[in-house]
Amino acid sequence: MGFPVNSYPTVRGFTAIGTGGDDFVHAMVVAVESVIQQPIPEDHVTRKLSSRGKYISVNIGPIRVISSEQGIKWQSIQLQAEGWHENPCH
Repeated sequence: MGFPVNSYPTVRGFTAIGTGGDDFVHAMVVAVESVIQQPIPEDHVTRKLSSRGKYISVNIGPIRVISSEQGIKWQSIQLQAEGWHENPCH
């Protein structure tokens, strides 16, 4: 039985859900920028408050991931950020 293998470069989108409003959004953008080593354009970041305003959803992407090293760094970020999800972009 084979397992899917990531090939690089690839394009990914990322979603994080958390609390903290703009501070949370900024922290997620900084985390992604630290991996790709370049600024993320503002039009690649969207945010949406939950209906009761307690949580914020941040979507970042599409982002080009160029190596398996970056992929490993993404996994580290995902483990550290509650509600962080990877979404393939098509």
